[in-house]
Amino acid sequence: MAWPSAAFPAAAAGNEIDRLVVDAFTEVDPDFAARLAGTARAGQWLTGAVPNFLRRPHGPGWALVGDAGATRDPITASGITHALLSAELLADAVHTGLTGGAPLPRTLAAYGRRRDELVRDHYDYTRDYARIAAHSAEEQALIEAMSRSPHHARAMVGVFATAVPPADFYTRAGFRELFDYLNDAAGLPLGIRALRLLLHGAPEALSAAPRALADRLIAARLGPMGRLLLRSARPDRTPRTEGNHR
Repeated sequence: MAWPSAAFPAAAAGNEIDRLVVDAFTEVDPDFAARLAGTARAGQWLTGAVPNFLRRPHGPGWALVGDAGATRDPITASGITHALLSAELLADAVHTGLTGGAPLPRTLAAYGRRRDELVRDHYDYTRDYARIAAHSAEEQALIEAMSRSPHHARAMVGVFATAVPPADFYTRAGFRELFDYLNDAAGLPLGIRALRLLLHGAPEALSAAPRALADRLIAARLGPMGRLLLRSARPDRTPRTEGNHR
């Protein structure tokens, strides 16, 4: 459970926070909330904040991996994945530099670029997501559709956890399938109905332009996740590559 730091009831008494947590769980998992209601808290509630930074990860005789080089809010739990992957990138760079494959300064510079390419997009996404902004009605409709589709639910969690590349998740075919899981019975925002028409209703001979437009409009309605998708991939295309982001 998480609240924006400005809204977290830090000054409230322990019992009041207990009630707020149980009430929050009631909205998403009533059975689990009922189990919590019959328990007693074993320790103190802890809160904290983590500074976000993205440092240059190498220099003469030194290199940084993991949180030493890139620290972000723990809300996406992506730090450990990127720590392990960046350590592997650094080990390869040092090995190449020390065995004569290329000068060490050059291999470390290449490590820095690859580390930035690895973490930059998800680093920005984490900072966006950590604001815990309220979902729009369109975001809620699409997230609910993902929860109704086993494939999309797994893929979305994979993107969140950095186990699935955004380019593998954000494809035109995948989102056309996702729109089949929209819950019409609950009523859909006008924007989502229009997007579905763009994806499914255009004649095949005229489909390329409106469907390409729908790709970007869909991502624009997914909040921080959509901004990550737009930065990281283009639907039905090879993911873009960029140079160093410093």
